[in-house]
Amino acid sequence: MDVLNAPFIYVVLGYLSGSVLYSELFMRFFHGKSLMEVSANHNPGSSNAFIYGGFWCGTLSVACDILKGLLPVWLFCRTFGMASPMLALVMAAPVLVCTVPTAKKAWAVENTATAPISEACPGTILRTHPDCTLFC
Repeated sequence: MDVLNAPFIYVVLGYLSGSVLYSELFMRFFHGKSLMEVSANHNPGSSNAFIYGGFWCGTLSVACDILKGLLPVWLFCRTFGMASPMLALVMAAPVLVCTVPTAKKAWAVENTATAPISEACPGTILRTHPDCTLFC
């Protein structure tokens, strides 16, 4: 069996591509600094890539963040079509990394749940919504 014809390989590709922090990667490439260390809120997000890294750092971060979810889905659909039941797993794989906190995300997860609601940690605003439940 050809490896590219195995549906599971696209799930793994999506999961692995979803685990790359492109804003951190491009910040280190362009400026030799960690985005999480130079930003006030320690968030490795695309908005901080624009603010602290500049136009190209931010633009490349956003483009790669879009492609890390789009590429595995597009490749899977070209091979198996959109009717395959595995498509849902391929679509979810890049996002699964966001739901499993790593050491780099620990600060944001902890502060989303416990810090005072403020712009320093934008996730804290979630606690004001009546239908939001945080599981930590």
